[in-house]
Amino acid sequence: MQGVMKIFFFIIVASGLFFAIYHTARIRTLIQIGNQLAESAIPYEQHPENPRFRILTIGDSSVVGTGSQIPQLTVAGRLGNAFPDADIINAGVNGMRAIALLDALSAYQDTRFDLIVIHIGGNDIVRFTNLSELDSRVRNAMTLASTMTDSIILLHGGNVGSAPFFPPGTHELYKKRTAAVRKRYIQIAKDFDAVQYVDLFREGDADPYIQDPATFYAGDSFHPSSAGYGDWYKYVLMAIEKTPFYQNR
Repeated sequence: MQGVMKIFFFIIVASGLFFAIYHTARIRTLIQIGNQLAESAIPYEQHPENPRFRILTIGDSSVVGTGSQIPQLTVAGRLGNAFPDADIINAGVNGMRAIALLDALSAYQDTRFDLIVIHIGGNDIVRFTNLSELDSRVRNAMTLASTMTDSIILLHGGNVGSAPFFPPGTHELYKKRTAAVRKRYIQIAKDFDAVQYVDLFREGDADPYIQDPATFYAGDSFHPSSAGYGDWYKYVLMAIEKTPFYQNR
């Protein structure tokens, strides 16, 4: 009996060691792919000669469009296609967190925009930024943005817990983190008249990123693919349609 227990214990330890080694190597590989995607990403901008509108897109790698095959298929690129007479500035920075958003916005505070699209919070979810600090930073940014435009779109992305990047056993943790941030953003949008929150949180059968990750995630299993950005853009556009920018254009 004692021998059987030793064998069982050995199997458990060996299995745990294999799991750790495999997923450590896998994550390192995916991080390398993600870095390559970030380096090759080209932020979409457009500057027509006589623009009717000014649009600022600002935030993290999702503003840059990391993971998309071409810039035109990112959220910013699809905005350009929908509003060809808009001047679009892309102030996306790979890896940006909420702590950097206020300073990034400040660089444009002397310009009046018809629409500002702010995508921030995904990295704060992953890196476990304190929720109260995140809330405060986003609110400060919304206060400044509200002096620059009457139409603000705010999003942090979808359910981070859906991403295949993360090893088994951690998806529920990241889903709960996303849900907690989502709750804060919903309240922020209620507190600022100019802000429309884009709710991309889905789970289970309702989440296309879970149902078909090969289509909706890029090669690093974390950033959206071109199709993923297309899915997000549908919801971004629905939020834009509720803004003064869209209704008064």
